[in-house]
Amino acid sequence: MEMNKISFFILFTLLYCNCNSKDKDNIYREPQMKNISTEVLTMGKEVYSRSCSTCHTYGLSGAAKLVDFDYWDRVADKGMDTIFNHVKKGYRGKRGIMPPKGNCFNCSDKELQASILYIFENIINNKAGTKNI
Repeated sequence: MEMNKISFFILFTLLYCNCNSKDKDNIYREPQMKNISTEVLTMGKEVYSRSCSTCHTYGLSGAAKLVDFDYWDRVADKGMDTIFNHVKKGYRGKRGIMPPKGNCFNCSDKELQASILYIFENIINNKAGTKNI
């Protein structure tokens, strides 16, 4: 009986640690973030400049600025799939509203993903003190 309790505890602990691992979803650890091409960054910068910068540069409508590192680190923990879905479909959070496609209605999924990667690349650079914007 005691062995079953120990086995159960070990199994539960292993499952809990695996299911709650932030490392598996964090955008900073995803391959597409680690291997961003110049082409993707350029595309992301273009989308950011025409659609995202108005809110995220000045914090309009509750949007997080790119120097709000604590906020973006929490967002990063959601992973690319969740972040992309929030950008594409829109999102209402505690801080405000993310309009669908960031109001870039003619943007493709590829362009939206590039803008997300561009933003997180900028956050990394802002943390290091080397701005891209």
